[in-house]
Amino acid sequence: TQATISRLQSSGGICGGVSCTVLSGCNYQQYASIINTEARAVGVDPRMIIVTMCKESRAISTAQGQNPNGSFDCGLMQINQAGVCDATILNPTENIRRGVALMRQKINASNQVYQNIPAETGAFSSYNCCANGTIPNSPSTDCTTASGFPYAIPKWACPINPGEGTYNMCVVKNYACELSACMRQLQ
Repeated sequence: TQATISRLQSSGGICGGVSCTVLSGCNYQQYASIINTEARAVGVDPRMIIVTMCKESRAISTAQGQNPNGSFDCGLMQINQAGVCDATILNPTENIRRGVALMRQKINASNQVYQNIPAETGAFSSYNCCANGTIPNSPSTDCTTASGFPYAIPKWACPINPGEGTYNMCVVKNYACELSACMRQLQ
């Protein structure tokens, strides 16, 4: 907790010191045209799609996995669906289109603005988050100015009571901060 407070008080911010590893070896360039077309059509920064794709699938169009609840994550953007991954969802153009639409929803839903936390970091925090129903961008009730924090931060950034299981807020923070670091690397 004290380390988080210190980072917030310094220029490091909540994601200070996090580096990007997911771009290394990720062959996203083969999908650049599709990404640019789909992302720009709905006002999403194409870099957000690139870094998400690299984190989610390493730009492997046939990537798929089954979740404990029985749903499947499919393709480049790991689109979650009830049924098995079929040719339609594994098609790169369709998969990227759905991933861009999902990112647009996450951007729109991340309307809570936090000091020194870029808006895209909030969108990343909820892209692959929270089958348990936790809303990662809701204000933290544990990390407040009353508890010594210099300003309000979202639930995903608070190290106190991060939750249990695979999608706890520590995992969400690592995901969001790494993708934000990767965005800076692509500039």
